[in-house]
Amino acid sequence: MTFFHSLWRGLTMARTVAANLLFLLILVVVLMAVFGGSSTPTLPNSFALELELQGVLVERATPLDPLNTLVGDDTQSETVLGDIEAVLKAAARDERVASVVLNTSFLAYANMVQIDRLGKAITTFKQSGKPVLANASYYSQPQYLIASYADAIYLHPMGETLLTGLGSYQPYFANLLKKVDVDVHVFRVGKFKSAVEPFLRDSMSPEAAEASRELLGQLWTSYRRKIAQNRGLEESAVDAYINGLGEALVAAEGDIARLAVEAHLVDELLTPDAFEARIAEEMNAPVDDLQRITTAAYRVDQGITSSPGLIALPATTASVGLITAVGAITGDNGGEMADGIVAPDIIELLRQAKNDDNISALVVHVDSPGGEVVASELIRREIELVQLAGKPVVMAMAGTAASGGYWISATADKIVASPDTITGSIGIFGVLPNIASALDNAGINMDGVGTHSLSGGMSIARPLSDEMSSIIQTSVNQGYHRFITLVARGRDLERDHVEEIAQGRVWSGAQALELGLVDELGDLETALASAAALANLGDDFTVTPLDPPLSPRELLLQQLTGGAQASNVFHAGATLVGNNLGLPELLNRISTLKGELPGTQSLKLLLESADRTRAYALCEACDLTW
Repeated sequence: MTFFHSLWRGLTMARTVAANLLFLLILVVVLMAVFGGSSTPTLPNSFALELELQGVLVERATPLDPLNTLVGDDTQSETVLGDIEAVLKAAARDERVASVVLNTSFLAYANMVQIDRLGKAITTFKQSGKPVLANASYYSQPQYLIASYADAIYLHPMGETLLTGLGSYQPYFANLLKKVDVDVHVFRVGKFKSAVEPFLRDSMSPEAAEASRELLGQLWTSYRRKIAQNRGLEESAVDAYINGLGEALVAAEGDIARLAVEAHLVDELLTPDAFEARIAEEMNAPVDDLQRITTAAYRVDQGITSSPGLIALPATTASVGLITAVGAITGDNGGEMADGIVAPDIIELLRQAKNDDNISALVVHVDSPGGEVVASELIRREIELVQLAGKPVVMAMAGTAASGGYWISATADKIVASPDTITGSIGIFGVLPNIASALDNAGINMDGVGTHSLSGGMSIARPLSDEMSSIIQTSVNQGYHRFITLVARGRDLERDHVEEIAQGRVWSGAQALELGLVDELGDLETALASAAALANLGDDFTVTPLDPPLSPRELLLQQLTGGAQASNVFHAGATLVGNNLGLPELLNRISTLKGELPGTQSLKLLLESADRTRAYALCEACDLTW
């Protein structure tokens, strides 16, 4: 172990040296550029603005480790939603912008709440009288929902628009764990808390299937309604297209692009050169003179930098603070740069808001499937201290605010959610893997002595005693009861009612409103206005974003390398494990037996639980398949 420890320390030191050298190199390049008299290129007097959506659509840019870029890390890119909103707002009043070309070809993921915000921004832009044209060779379901807000949708003659409905699927590991002789002890409360089922079953339980089916039905109804409204279709026509696709495709001799036109999902099939001609036609310009400007170039021209997507309001001294909390909730980051909700970092921002005399109210924009219970409670308590300081707090729920994401929201003055927000999942669980059987089958016997009956009781290499099992389950029960109590107190509900709608079950924002779990349906702008109203600020207030401060080195490196990397909230549970997976015996045996497995929250949580036992409020059912 000493050799490997020394090797790791040496590698860490080498990495730090390399990062510093890279920083100095970039600094020299920047100084040369600054003093070399470079200037921003002037944009033409008339052009089509290409609105490029790449990678994952996110609420906030994720910090990028520049060294990963240097060594060729192919981390997926991301697009900050607030930047696109700002670009569309500027383009609407910019006389040089003749039209917008909506390019979704490289968009990997977006949730329905984000798409709704983007759709509103596109709709507002269209009020300027300038056309929005969508063009692609393929439309996934998220891509198509975005494209449906355009004035016209074009598709390559050999392309496809594939609508399949929504699903919720995950791997189940019970048979695998049995083969590698690993026992998994699960402690949970709530019959719908399905995050632990992959350890115990080979298939989804009836309770989890019931909850998921209802949630998916709510979300699909919303998706279908938006498509029908945007395209002028009957809602039944969308389902009819999906249900009859196989038969219709055979009749069309495999021409799925033509089927999309016949179903009025797209307006016309165009090759790239024909689409160029169509843009020129819309601009009343010869195709040879067509000018297309990228989003990145236009952002530079307009001075638009990554932000949480703030609403422009008149500037006064009265302010509403805004904290954006995205990702899985953890108690610490182990000294590494984290892209989730790290409790100490968020707490520091909450204290800034509490102590800043210019901030009269606070909005916390949360997009999280949950995480560690203790970390969630630390954040919730700090939010409560802001309230006790006389500053109202409004929680603005984005795509997901479930489990720990709901815990931190429970006692706020007001909760605003979108109809399509995934929320609830009020439940707690603990997981403890055990490899005693695996060791026994390998001829390894664990033996020793302890001072008490519980000594060594948490070891993954010794069978879990009934006494220790009872202790853990009792602790989980207490955490669940506290969760219920917080929700009842915070939302002014009867405890029995909360108990009935909790059980780890996931709800849509629309359902949560009916149940009393949220107070109002709306978006971030709704939440900001509500916070201002609670603080009696009227309509004349500013928004003060609060973000963790970056060192000059980090700031420069992020600006020069694009400033962001992928951050998919539905897979943010991966941050629960950090770099210390633990339990190498299990990991190696799984890898040997099955090869590379899907990087689900459940398996990674299991591996992490071998290092230290925690209680989790985590929503596995929040991971939906588009």
